[in-house]
Amino acid sequence: MDEENEKKKKRIIKRSTTRIDEYPTVPIVVDSIKTTDGFNMTRGIYFSVENDDFQEGWELSIAENDLPFIMYLLSGIIVSPFGKQSFTDPKDIDNLYEVIEGKSNLSIETNYVWIPNNLFCRNHKRGSVYRVHWKLFYKALSYQNNTTDLDDFEYYCGIIENPVMYCSVETKIFSEWNKQQINNARKYYHSNEDKQLRIRNGKPLE
Repeated sequence: MDEENEKKKKRIIKRSTTRIDEYPTVPIVVDSIKTTDGFNMTRGIYFSVENDDFQEGWELSIAENDLPFIMYLLSGIIVSPFGKQSFTDPKDIDNLYEVIEGKSNLSIETNYVWIPNNLFCRNHKRGSVYRVHWKLFYKALSYQNNTTDLDDFEYYCGIIENPVMYCSVETKIFSEWNKQQINNARKYYHSNEDKQLRIRNGKPLE
């Protein structure tokens, strides 16, 4: 029984046997489009798994070799939901939060990356979901963090085949999920409306 409990406590990071070329894109949600002062860039939001603390109980599994370790810091970019190559249901996003944040001490965070406007479809708009080739995504982050110069970034933008692709299904899924989050927030507010009304400027009303 104790052995079974110990197995449940273990959290495993396992290296995938799938080649990265088979999963070459990162989903981003268009957040802002800039076209002024020579800055023609689109800001896209992406999701990542983060850990900023020490965590025991992890195990690294590579080629059937297991290595117990203490995790210190982690940042992993999310490219798909569990068991799928793309998001096809709002529940896919909910499941990410339920499993990652509910069953571990990790968190899901949103971050942003800047991509040139000319790589997107004409008249792309806020809320649209695009998939960015992982090499371009890497170069975009490198340029953003000042580890790649503009010439190198623009070179990669020009040579990568299908660097940015519009995803109509994922656009719909993320839109529906976002509306659900807004509705849930409204329901929570109204269910706690009495408490809200009894507080003004941080002080309880008489």
